[in-house]
Amino acid sequence: QSLEVIGQRLLVDQVVRAWRTQSGPAFQVVLTDNRRLQLELDERADTWTVVELSPSPSSLGETA
Repeated sequence: QSLEVIGQRLLVDQVVRAWRTQSGPAFQVVLTDNRRLQLELDERADTWTVVELSPSPSSLGETA
């Protein structure tokens, strides 16, 4: 799976969570480079909002 953001193709490794907001579907994904994104579609405006989330502790190499 992949998505294109501002002309850049991003490869999705995993869909962590999927839900629905009042505006439309939303997803939290992990990319193949371990970046985490939250994607939300505003169906009425036909636009996506993409937010880069903080990396998880496991992707930083931290151990408990």
